Amino acid sequence: MGYKYKLVSVYITSNEDIIIIPRGISKKWGGVTCDLDMHHVLDRGYSDEKIESYLLRALDEWNVIEPNGKLRPSVIEKLLKIRGYAKAIQNMRFISVEWYSDEGYKIEPSKNVKNGFEHPEEDAICIGKSIRNGNLAQAFREAVKLCN
Repeated sequence: MGYKYKLVSVYITSNEDIIIIPRGISKKWGGVTCDLDMHHVLDRGYSDEKIESYLLRALDEWNVIEPNGKLRPSVIEKLLKIRGYAKAIQNMRFISVEWYSDEGYKIEPSKNVKNGFEHPEEDAICIGKSIRNGNLAQAFREAVKLCN
């Protein structure tokens, strides 16, 4: 099935490790986009090539399995073995990596607020339809700086 968009959740830990979680569409929740029960971890010190490779792999994994029907605990809570989403993300940054058939790639940094993340639209970084010369990794690193 050809999708018009794909989304990936990216959490950056306080020690700069990256947790990449593909997303998918939940039939149970009426088409809401949710994190899938799968992930990739990049330990601090990753190269631009590795960042791009893992982000593109996660975009390819968009909707490959049905999201878990239970909203709690969240995928990040299960992965970190921390009960409560707010506690799990307490010292993290979050970036949404997105692809749209009409616009191409977009990176959305976020602000960590009390119980989650806000995505200021003015901070979104649009790359366009093609990945060239490391522009996805470059936009990702810029987005990390824009997160609080």
